[in-house]
Amino acid sequence: MQVRAHRTRLEEELRAVRDELLVSAHRIPSDRFDWAPQAGMKSFREQLREVGTMEKIVVEFIKSGKETEWGEAVQWTGHDLDSTLSELKSIRAATLALLWSTPEDKLQEPVHALWGKVPSGPHAEREGLFRWIARHEYYHIGQIVTYLWILGDNPYRRSAS
Repeated sequence: MQVRAHRTRLEEELRAVRDELLVSAHRIPSDRFDWAPQAGMKSFREQLREVGTMEKIVVEFIKSGKETEWGEAVQWTGHDLDSTLSELKSIRAATLALLWSTPEDKLQEPVHALWGKVPSGPHAEREGLFRWIARHEYYHIGQIVTYLWILGDNPYRRSAS
């Protein structure tokens, strides 16, 4: 049995998670894009933008070893779902380009991880940082699905039909 390259498996994971995000995002009512269940919680828009901002910060770190300030990572061009999804698409394209330009052996090379927020601690392989992007995104998909459920969009009822 032939073993698939790490980058192939990483790309599949990133694409699968993004596909799931898009399914959930397209269920967000346009009049609720800036809605959150309670004060102090992030809105749908803020959830999606956190996905993109974190991804951009991690990708820049993988490329340069430098940490980007949160507010400087992404210059969002619009305030609606379509513009946000367009930015997320561009960010993901850059992520995949970096993934495919990184030699397989470099994916396994340890790097000093970002500010201790990567679950593996102060050091992680580049591969782990790409996986962190997917895990972080998946976490926010769960929040988005929960918000939709609060609004009456039952994912089980929807998928059964």
